[in-house]
Amino acid sequence: MVKRSLWGKVGIGCLLFFLVAFFNLGCASLKEMKEHRAAAEAAMKAAQEAAKKAESAAARAEAAAQRAEAYAAAADKAASAAESAAIKAGSAANKAEAAATRAERAAEKCEKVFEKGLRK
Repeated sequence: MVKRSLWGKVGIGCLLFFLVAFFNLGCASLKEMKEHRAAAEAAMKAAQEAAKKAESAAARAEAAAQRAEAYAAAADKAASAAESAAIKAGSAANKAEAAATRAERAAEKCEKVFEKGLRK
């Protein structure tokens, strides 16, 4: 057996101690890295699913907005048609009033002619 000095034995002991310590720290950090990687992957999957759900919700909202726009256009068209019908009804009422006035004048003329005929 080789005789080693005290400092050599202490050096080898320290070397072995630090080798074992760093090996244990390395294994622990690898384990933590794997755990962190798994957690990061799970978070990424959750973020991707949330993004997909957000895209789906945005698509539904856009479709609803388009339907609302179509309904608004139809309502505007109906309001325009109703306004046009109201204008036509007003015009017809004015014409009917004018016709009633003419009929009243004609009736008055007929009455005057009838009275003249009775006087003769």
